[in-house]
Amino acid sequence: MNLSQEAIIDLKWWVSALPTGYLINHGDLQVTMTTYASLIRSGCCIDTVTSGGNWSPEEAQHDIYYLEMLAFFLALKSFLSVVQCKHVKLLVDNATAVTTITQVGTCCSQVNNRLSHQIWLWYIDHSVWLSVTHIPGKQNIRRQIENHHFPWKETEWALQKLGLQRSS
Repeated sequence: MNLSQEAIIDLKWWVSALPTGYLINHGDLQVTMTTYASLIRSGCCIDTVTSGGNWSPEEAQHDIYYLEMLAFFLALKSFLSVVQCKHVKLLVDNATAVTTITQVGTCCSQVNNRLSHQIWLWYIDHSVWLSVTHIPGKQNIRRQIENHHFPWKETEWALQKLGLQRSS
């Protein structure tokens, strides 16, 4: 069997990473994050704090699987202070994106492989133990984000605390 240079580099990384403890669970689940992506924008939520924004013209040229992965990569980065050194359960409504992340790549797209690899390296560098789980779309925050006006829908990534309203 012949392996590409990229595959050999990845295998060498895995062999060196195993003894260092990078792949050891950091304990009980501490944070649950939900993300979503469309061809126009993405968003995420931890409890009642949301973050999101519109894709740049360059980002919007990618397929939805790439955009779903990019959405949760941006979500992790925007919530770095919340997720660093913690176990994060990431809920995503795109099964292909979940599989690509959990298997650290796909045989179908080099672009998606590179992004998946970047995500893995980022959360290892920030001591995040990531569990990615598929959830049905109707349980996701997509409808909440698409059906309500959030100031960041038309702007860049930002955090906003959602207020809960009581009905009389």
